[in-house]
Amino acid sequence: MNVRRSWILCPGMLVTLLGARHVASAQQQPTVRQWLSLRSVGAPVVSPDGSVIAYTVTSTEWDANRYDTEIWVSRTGTDPVQLTSTDKESSTLPRWSPDSRWLGFIADRGEGRQVYLIRPSGGEARRLTSIKGGVTDFAWAPDGATIALASVGPEGDDVVARRRTYGEFSIENADYRLSRLWLVRVDTGTASPQPRELQIGAARTLGGFAWSPDGRQIAYSHTPDPLLSSASLSDIAVVDVATGAVRPLVTGPGADTGPVWSPDGTRILFSTASGDTTSSFYRNQHLAVIAATGGPITVLAQGFDEDPASATWLPSGIRFLAAQGTAQKLFALDPARGVTRVLLSAPDVIRSASFSRDGSVVASTAENATTL
Repeated sequence: MNVRRSWILCPGMLVTLLGARHVASAQQQPTVRQWLSLRSVGAPVVSPDGSVIAYTVTSTEWDANRYDTEIWVSRTGTDPVQLTSTDKESSTLPRWSPDSRWLGFIADRGEGRQVYLIRPSGGEARRLTSIKGGVTDFAWAPDGATIALASVGPEGDDVVARRRTYGEFSIENADYRLSRLWLVRVDTGTASPQPRELQIGAARTLGGFAWSPDGRQIAYSHTPDPLLSSASLSDIAVVDVATGAVRPLVTGPGADTGPVWSPDGTRILFSTASGDTTSSFYRNQHLAVIAATGGPITVLAQGFDEDPASATWLPSGIRFLAAQGTAQKLFALDPARGVTRVLLSAPDVIRSASFSRDGSVVASTAENATTL
């Protein structure tokens, strides 16, 4: 029964940002209700300038029979401040603008899950999108003027008609909707600017995506459909933001996912099965790089016998998470030499890590194996 905690880590400094409340003494076991009432912290993101951390806090609303998740912010040396309050729903996925002046997040405030913008100092949030089907993920362009977002397409007319006639049910492995890639301008001055879809292919569903450092391209992974059985068919492509032209980048067998651009925009890091089509439940992925223009693939740290996840490419090198035994650690990888080293191993399980632009500040959620 572990409760996640959030930490801010600077060179020579480790400070608890928000911890779980004490619910019982060492001699008294907490009740189930006390344990479920503990607040948990997640999704920490450091502002690009490293001055503020935004994160989510999930609490139990017993009267409403639900969990509520809201966004908080914290600056070093100050008390945490709750930033959002969404009636009957939650606010999730905080994302900083490149200039650290705005915080984007997803909330359902009556029109499905949409992107909202708010100042980190507080105030009223502004709804940016009004997309039918809602938003599942988004990312700021490097200049902060545009946001790329993922949205699941609307249901087909046949599904809507069937529901009216026969009620709620679905056909296994047949009733699904594809995730699409959209762009929306932030600086239009209108409450809900008109989004523009970037076509990624009629028979493709969007996976992870990332802007190039110059903001001209978006790399993304895609599969034929969102079914679990299609995970090993994931490939990576690049779309030109201005023209919409799509260029296949990684097309080999096995799963290739999670594209991340190098800081200079010349290479793309991704997770690869190295051509192995065996289920990912039975084998590890590897980190690999390819030139952004295409070419041979180089697998990094081939001797690293773990499953890397949540990779980030900083000016000082690559950072990623990986489980070792019952622990999960934060690793650093030198892309030139392919050498890995442990960067953070305590507390026992590092759940997530977010870095400032220069990599000098990292926020992480973590768990201890033996304490609440």
